[in-house]
Amino acid sequence: MTCADPNCPPNYFNATREPINTDDECDTGGVGINFCQGSWWYDTTGDGQMYKAVDVTCNNANWQKIGGREAVTQFIGSLQMTTQVIPNNTVTTLAVSSVLNSNPADSWDAINYQLTVDKTGLYQVTSDFVAPSFGPSSPATGRIASMQVLVNSLFVSNTVLLTNEGIESGTITFGGQGASRILQINSGDTIEVAMFQNFGINMTLDDTADGGKRNTWSVFRICDFEPL
Repeated sequence: MTCADPNCPPNYFNATREPINTDDECDTGGVGINFCQGSWWYDTTGDGQMYKAVDVTCNNANWQKIGGREAVTQFIGSLQMTTQVIPNNTVTTLAVSSVLNSNPADSWDAINYQLTVDKTGLYQVTSDFVAPSFGPSSPATGRIASMQVLVNSLFVSNTVLLTNEGIESGTITFGGQGASRILQINSGDTIEVAMFQNFGINMTLDDTADGGKRNTWSVFRICDFEPL
């Protein structure tokens, strides 16, 4: 079946679901519209997504999402008002005590300190740490401190990597901040941040006295739409 008027394709602006391959020129899906290439479909549910038909072949329609609002992962977890000991030479998950999570579809596990993401996409993780009174190291030089991103409990990237460090005597305020590479994360995957150090002594993470530096990690999903 061909469009009655391909220059004025029919649209569906009050849909209550996203289009599928049977929303086609034959109305196989039964919505009462014989769609044409270029037809628009607006899903009124959720955050409201706009789709455009690029192929309306019967039983094989192709709709591309091109716009609309979408709940985005914006997560911040911190050790606010708490301390955590990072033992020497041990990968230790950051024990988050305070959480800000803007997307209710993402879920936070307050026991294992893991964020489960709802949507597949590109994510970036940032983190920072501070140990206000740390040192001396043993040996005094050549030490490493890192903050690591774990996806499904497996290492994928460092956010912070400090190498060839050392504290010969006394104590200092020691810390670092950084971001991961852009990571492809799938729906249902878990994200956590862990820390490692081999300074020969335990490291205690804590806020600085003025509260200006804290131990945190955050996750942000990058929104993207593929061009037609």
